[in-house]
Amino acid sequence: MIPNTGRLPTYLKGAEAWGGVNKPTEALSWIASAESLALRLGNTLCYAQLLSWKSAYYRQRRAYTEAEVVLQEGFHLVEVQGAQRSRVYALLWRRRGGIRPERV
Repeated sequence: MIPNTGRLPTYLKGAEAWGGVNKPTEALSWIASAESLALRLGNTLCYAQLLSWKSAYYRQRRAYTEAEVVLQEGFHLVEVQGAQRSRVYALLWRRRGGIRPERV
């Protein structure tokens, strides 16, 4: 059975919409749906982009450690694909710049 690729843009728009109104829990549920579909399709760069969005929502919740872990996974996926000059790689670096270290 070939997965329905038409749902992926819908999930992405849902994640972006909920993130835009600062509702991270709802955004993360849309991202989770998009992640599982991107993985089934083998779309690694789309999955890395979703990880960058997930890191943004963790950052909104001040969960900086989780955001950093997610970003590192995204960096690894892009580097394995050899796509260091891609738009996704630039997005990961931009998100990385927005993470502040936790205060002790």
